[in-house]
Amino acid sequence: MSDVTPGPSPTYNAGMIQIVSSFNAVGSSIITNNLKSRLVLLFGSLTVALTVIIVAFTSSIATRELSERVGLKLQEASLQLRDKVEIQIAERYTDLAIAAKMAVSLVEKRSYAEMTGIIEEMKAGLSDYAWIGFVSLSGEVKASTGDLLLGADVSAQPWFQEALEGPYLGDIHKALLLEKLINPEGEEPLRFIDVSVPLLDSEAQMLGVMGAHLDLRWVQEMRRSLLDGLRNRLDVDLLIANAEGELILGPERLKSSDFLSSILKGAANDGSGYVKAALPDGTEQLVGYSQLRQDSRYDNLDWTVMVYQPATSAFTPVVDLRNAIILAGIGTAVFFCLLAWLAAHRVTRPLLKLAREAKALNQGRLRKSITLRRDFAEVETLTRALRSLVDGLMAKETELTSLNASLERRVDARTLELESVNSALMEEMQLRENLYKEREDLITKLEHSANTDWLTGVGNRRYLFEAGELALKRAIRHKRSLSLLIFDVDHFKTINDSHGHGAGDEALRHLMRLAREALRDIDLLARIGGEEFVAVLEDADESQAAKVAERLRLSVASSPLDTHGRRIGMTVSVGVATMVDCQARNLEVLLAQADKALYEAKQSGRNRVVQVSRCSGDA
Repeated sequence: MSDVTPGPSPTYNAGMIQIVSSFNAVGSSIITNNLKSRLVLLFGSLTVALTVIIVAFTSSIATRELSERVGLKLQEASLQLRDKVEIQIAERYTDLAIAAKMAVSLVEKRSYAEMTGIIEEMKAGLSDYAWIGFVSLSGEVKASTGDLLLGADVSAQPWFQEALEGPYLGDIHKALLLEKLINPEGEEPLRFIDVSVPLLDSEAQMLGVMGAHLDLRWVQEMRRSLLDGLRNRLDVDLLIANAEGELILGPERLKSSDFLSSILKGAANDGSGYVKAALPDGTEQLVGYSQLRQDSRYDNLDWTVMVYQPATSAFTPVVDLRNAIILAGIGTAVFFCLLAWLAAHRVTRPLLKLAREAKALNQGRLRKSITLRRDFAEVETLTRALRSLVDGLMAKETELTSLNASLERRVDARTLELESVNSALMEEMQLRENLYKEREDLITKLEHSANTDWLTGVGNRRYLFEAGELALKRAIRHKRSLSLLIFDVDHFKTINDSHGHGAGDEALRHLMRLAREALRDIDLLARIGGEEFVAVLEDADESQAAKVAERLRLSVASSPLDTHGRRIGMTVSVGVATMVDCQARNLEVLLAQADKALYEAKQSGRNRVVQVSRCSGDA
């Protein structure tokens, strides 16, 4: 959590100025005192310093503790509100899950009209729902509230695709198609939260998906109910935002503001805490924040709940306490400074008179000898010595003036000489820096040329074995999975024969663009010969590697190359090998296994993915 101790107040600054002014008044009156007077001055200085330290230390401890209590109170409020938000979300999720279980028998009998009645009753009972519907495995809406989207194909919607794998609760978004049906004349776009669950029969077979859209106005109603209790005790307001900085709940003026981004950054690091931050209008706020806890039912809702209060009202007790401590410290410091000044004045009175005579002598206003004083031994010794030194000082002054002029001339000449040498040295350093930069640029270009395939711009075989071996060693050292894909274009010779080698080269470049989109940024991609390519996937197990390979295959099959008015369709065959807890110590064993899987893909009809479960043998 961040430090939220309020800064120095005007009262504090005025107090410090008063202490320093008092101290300067004492110091200016006895600055020419002897050792005894300086000891008196030192005593006063130490007294003031000790008073300031005690006041500052006491004030710091008291204000820090009280400030921490204020911040923890807001943090506790955000945690309480977060718990209520999680309960509300869990209830909506449970509602749909219960409705899905009730609808299983109706789906098996294909009684969609009766199912429509059930979900209409459910929507009527819970105004939070904007739309509820049942979707078949093909993606067709079979039953829905108000017959909205009935018969429509929603198979491409994320909430449908995710529900095929398990229950899904998605983050806030716009639903333009549904909005045109529900709110065609609305000025502000509707925003929804998706909830979807799979329908399974008694044998755990998938029957379809039950999906719903929660209107974001549900969150507005939830905000009012959550703040009713808090506002009676604290002058606070509530914000909710997701990890991308999208404002779920709160004033639109805070959207994409530094105020919001700074709090989200703290929440990402700490989970919960409190911080002092400024609104866009410059108003300081004390903010307690907390993230939704990890829960399998709403993993996609990375929300942060923030409760904020103006710093002026939050820190009023803190400022009052600190001002009281400072005022007490100022009074104490002034009292001890006055005692020090009185003691110094009593002791140094004869020395001050002597100092005034010496000043008059220096200004030429004193025409007689300095008065011999016997108040104490130090003053008498000083007057006698001063009488004998005054005449000698005048002679020395003339000599020093002459020597100073000569020294200045020598310094000026030496300075010009050093500036000339420094200029030449800077030019030499700049020349060497330019040569070093040119050398580094040339080395970088040569390394890139040696490791890059000239046609496709991806890595070549040399790059694959250098970078791939390093990736393999990291996987073995950290006991992580590593997968390797080998893929090539099916019937590539036909493309060259039918459209020419220029089109074939363009087809390979097109393939690499699709491959980069299908792979992760951290994955290695290299061309090892002809139309054959290799991808190394670090920290990817068998399931993840298979998904990447299938995504690549589908992308190539569905993205033909358009060139010179011709459309050239392509497919690829992919061999996948995964290393998990094996003894392979080089890339060649894994490469051979993936190549064998590629051969099986070719033999079994092409345009497919074949996977080797584990690497075998000791490489």
